[in-house]
Amino acid sequence: MRFIKYTLSFSFATLISRILGYIRDLVIAYIFGANGLTDAFFIAWRLPNTFRQVLGEGSLNAVFIPIYKKLEREGKDTSKFANAVFTYLSVALFGITIFFVSFAPYITAVLAPGFVGEAFFDDAVNIVRLVFPYIILIGWVAFFMALLNIKGNFFLPALTPALLNISFIFSAIFLASYLDIYALVVGAILGGVLQVLILLKPVLSFFKPKVILSFDDDIKSFFKRILPTTASFGVTQVGFVIDTVIASMVMPGAISYLYYANRLLQLPLGIFGIGLGNAVLVSVSNYSIDEEAEKIKRELTLAVRLAVLISIPATIGLVLLSTEIIDILFHRGKFSLQDLNQTSLAVIGLSIGLIPIIIQKPIKSVFFSLEDVKTPLYATTVGVLTGVIFALFLVFVFDLGVFGLAVATSINYFVTLLYLYIFLPINISTVDILKTLYKSTISGISMGLFIFWIKSFFQDSLLIVTISIFIGSLIYFLTALILRESSLKIIFRIRR
Repeated sequence: MRFIKYTLSFSFATLISRILGYIRDLVIAYIFGANGLTDAFFIAWRLPNTFRQVLGEGSLNAVFIPIYKKLEREGKDTSKFANAVFTYLSVALFGITIFFVSFAPYITAVLAPGFVGEAFFDDAVNIVRLVFPYIILIGWVAFFMALLNIKGNFFLPALTPALLNISFIFSAIFLASYLDIYALVVGAILGGVLQVLILLKPVLSFFKPKVILSFDDDIKSFFKRILPTTASFGVTQVGFVIDTVIASMVMPGAISYLYYANRLLQLPLGIFGIGLGNAVLVSVSNYSIDEEAEKIKRELTLAVRLAVLISIPATIGLVLLSTEIIDILFHRGKFSLQDLNQTSLAVIGLSIGLIPIIIQKPIKSVFFSLEDVKTPLYATTVGVLTGVIFALFLVFVFDLGVFGLAVATSINYFVTLLYLYIFLPINISTVDILKTLYKSTISGISMGLFIFWIKSFFQDSLLIVTISIFIGSLIYFLTALILRESSLKIIFRIRR
């Protein structure tokens, strides 16, 4: 199926970017460790990065692509619509940047109340002011990515984060001795410029940017949907912000622990989950719900089965190998044994929610393609509120610290998925999904037992992780084949 080809293309490019991302985090952890200054940078970086996730991985694609595809099917002028969206997007990005730069001290105090009065508070404010203009660059990147995805180009857009990671790596290595933590600010801005430039050439081959301030029915439809859709993706980020506020009151370095743990989670999520969601959005947007509901049902069912097939081994691997992976990636330089243990606990807590968050991606894409932007908003809101309540109890009542925050985030993802499933307008094949869940669980248990056995024989983290990934994955997929999991056969057929 077409969306699987799109997903594989996206996944391969994202794998390259994620590998460079881990090298970036390794370099940052080695040079700067986990302390008040790194917390200050991660707080500042979270702001523009949140807009990137909301725009690039969420609302812009979810609203822009279905309307663009509809105009294309009807033979209407898509360039006028695209230019109007680009114009309004640019104006909004500049306005948001001016606001956040002007009120940086107050925003920093709200996001990290634990920083107020600390020596690094002024650094956090300065970094916010310097790094926030990145959102203008990444907003343009998100728009160019949407255009290229529409044309079936998923590889190059997914590869662009590699440039950001390379920029961070070189800035940290060569500028840290001169600029200290501000070297990362240079890396962020330079990386954003490089991302814009690499996408500009292929985009200009079919899109000529113009300033258009029209407000026709298509633009009205765009604005009518973009606000609740942005709120839907933004609510998730609000949950992260609340976690950051709570983490700032737990212990120094807690924000960094959650950041590093979330980076590990982004490997399976970024390689497969986001790609699957974007691919399903583009593919399903070609169909009419009235005439081709069966095709939508078939593609969504397969997408969910693939999400289950991939997320289960990823979850088991991250939970069982969290300490060894953190040891390999970060435990050197200023990254201490305590940093390792706390980050490992955060990884375990977040990994529990990997399965529901990956399954959410294609399901939300179907809602957006069917022009339903409210249900994902309600689902995400209920999930985040539930997660916040659990976070407060697990951290302040049960004193579970960083681990409690991570577990609360996973509970959020399960609640959101349950809400989406209950109100899903397409009757997906639950029986087929449960069969895949059963076979994947059996395969995952086989892999998990092998990992336990390997850990009892070896002490070296690199050896344990290397053997577990290669032989454990082989055991998982061979078991799935023996159990005749059909979704795996489809991937192999397309790969060939």
